[in-house]
Amino acid sequence: MSRTYQLMSRQGCHLCQQVAQQLMLMNVDFRIVDIDRDMALREKYHTLVPVLYCAACDEELLYPFSEVDLVAWLARTHGQ
Repeated sequence: MSRTYQLMSRQGCHLCQQVAQQLMLMNVDFRIVDIDRDMALREKYHTLVPVLYCAACDEELLYPFSEVDLVAWLARTHGQ
């Protein structure tokens, strides 16, 4: 069973772009969510982006994280 993740992002965020590229290279199914288009998301994630969110298990991976952290989090959330 595959998961679709949400990458909480904003325009001009170079860290968000780096994480998106890393996810693409890993063939992770994700969509980018521009937090500035939703006031509630902007208030929640304003200074935290990039944040990777798994809706199916209601878990977040907050930046900063390493590639090792990302792989481990994806493996854990994928199995839930």
